[in-house]
Amino acid sequence: MLRRAKKLDYKLIWPLTRSEYILSYCCPPNLARTIAQSSEYAYLTSDNSVWTGMYGASEAQVKLENGGEFTLVQSTDYPFDGAIRFTAKDVKVNAPVHLRLRVPGWAAGGSIKGAGADRELTAADAGTYLDILVEDLQNMDVQLNLDMKIRYTVANNMVEETVGQAAIERGPLVYCCESADTHASTLDDIYLDLNAEFVPVEFEIEGRKMTALETEEYSIDRSEFDRNALYQPLKYHGMSKKHVRLIPYYAWDNRDYGEMRIWFPVAYTV
Repeated sequence: MLRRAKKLDYKLIWPLTRSEYILSYCCPPNLARTIAQSSEYAYLTSDNSVWTGMYGASEAQVKLENGGEFTLVQSTDYPFDGAIRFTAKDVKVNAPVHLRLRVPGWAAGGSIKGAGADRELTAADAGTYLDILVEDLQNMDVQLNLDMKIRYTVANNMVEETVGQAAIERGPLVYCCESADTHASTLDDIYLDLNAEFVPVEFEIEGRKMTALETEEYSIDRSEFDRNALYQPLKYHGMSKKHVRLIPYYAWDNRDYGEMRIWFPVAYTV
């Protein structure tokens, strides 16, 4: 869902809120299948290599064709922190292993340390795999650090609903804003400031901690604007700044009912 407007006066086929039971024959089994296959999305093996797919704190029992057998330990607070550390334990067969680390397409910088592979990452590394040769599993300590810079993301203009708008992302997460996250009359009045500063803060919803983003964005003055009119003359009375909080999209609709937006119009300046 790209956005949710205020309560509508008519009933929709699908509800605008979370449902305990979804009357559908495709989504629930697809979700179960995805969870069952998640380990294969996290790690893959080939000959003497371990390939990473999805990052997240985990342990994986690995047995390679070259005889290497061990437990790969991934320590991280990803997706909120870009620091990812790989170590090994329960080493049964200590054999050379190629640790092939995926650099996400969004990663424009960072670093890799350990196993003699110390170097900085650049935008040219995005969407590639780093080949780290680990010759001694007992002393393996490889640290991947991905820069978690805030970025504005735009879609192809063929996506008509998002033309002239942008979404806010940090690391692998898409962020959104709900009515509870700003004092604007409606989220339709919020415009993105391309020079805005974002402050990552710890935030909690329904007992789950996450990283939210605090910022100041533009709010357009809607004086003389009839929100119920289908068409009307354009009148501009300026903009002011309002505090805005952005939360990870996955966490939305767990507070009071209200609006939600991922894509916001951009306040370009000449």
